[in-house]
Amino acid sequence: MWTVLVLAACNGDPAPTTSTPAPPTVDLTPAPQPDTEWTNLAGLLPPEPGLPLPVRALAAGMPAADAERVLAAASVAGTKPKEKRLGGRTLHTTLLEGFPMVQVTAVLTEDGATVDTIQINMPSTEGESALVRAWGPADGLVFGDGSDSQYVWTGPRHTFHWKNSPDDPVGLLLIERLTP
Repeated sequence: MWTVLVLAACNGDPAPTTSTPAPPTVDLTPAPQPDTEWTNLAGLLPPEPGLPLPVRALAAGMPAADAERVLAAASVAGTKPKEKRLGGRTLHTTLLEGFPMVQVTAVLTEDGATVDTIQINMPSTEGESALVRAWGPADGLVFGDGSDSQYVWTGPRHTFHWKNSPDDPVGLLLIERLTP
């Protein structure tokens, strides 16, 4: 009975359903994508385990002032090495001319007189490929905690430890003086 009363109250056919578009609440135009930046590390490393060619004169154990001059000469044009303190140590860091994705750091001894170690940060995937292409397979592999592992090469003056992790786009080449 209620149905008959409702139909009688509407007095005929219902109006047709219409719809109008609503303005979008989110911009649907695609965002411009940055150009792909390829890293070319060709010519960075010598054919035997050794320091990158732009900083070939750098060595663990050398006087800090000499290391500063080597880094300054190898820096991207118009820049100079940055100095900072970290964990009681002084670090001299620069980006290499011709290889702006490669950062070289000389870590000084606690007294600041000489270079203790040298660290090179470079793109992880390209860095590992460049090391293997230049020096061949690693001399050894050192396993650390969890998924950390290091490839190790030995050169005439230094040992080279390559560390990278799957989630990090930057790898680290740690360079230490060979102990007699």
